[in-house]
Amino acid sequence: STTTTTLPPLVNGGFETGNLNGWTTGGNANWAVQTATVRSGTYAAKAGAILENQKTWIDQDITISSSKTLNFYWKVSSESAFDFLVFCLDKDSTCSRTTYDLRISGEVNWQLKTFALTTGTHSLRWMYAKDDTVSSGSDTGWLDDVSIS
Repeated sequence: STTTTTLPPLVNGGFETGNLNGWTTGGNANWAVQTATVRSGTYAAKAGAILENQKTWIDQDITISSSKTLNFYWKVSSESAFDFLVFCLDKDSTCSRTTYDLRISGEVNWQLKTFALTTGTHSLRWMYAKDDTVSSGSDTGWLDDVSIS
C-alpha cells in the first residue's frame, strides 16, 4: 500500500515564531529572523551577510491539492541592476541572480508580489545573490508575510 503525506501549505510565513522553523536556509550564509526591519508583526527574515559572487537562500517546499496563489512581501537594499533578491519556483539547483522567476534590486521598499501555483509539490526559494564587485545600501534583502490563498 502507498502512504501519501500531505505537507501543510506553508509554515511560519510571517516568521512570528521568532525563528526559521519550517524553513530551510543555506548558500554561503544563512538567513535569520530579526526585528529591525519588518513589514508587519514583530519579525521578518533577513538574508545572510555574503561577499562578492556569493548567495544566500531561504526555501520551503509545499504540496497543494488545488491551484493557489502565493503572496509575499519583500524588500531589498543593494547595488542596482547587479545584486538581486530573487524568487525561484521549482528551480532550487539553478536559482541565481540570472535564473529566476522574479527579481528586484536597488532600493525597493516592502512590495507585495503574487505568484500562481499549480496543483502539486513546489519548492519556493528566495535568494540574495551578488555579482563580483561593489556593495551598495544595506547589501541585503528581507522577506515577510508569506502566505498561500
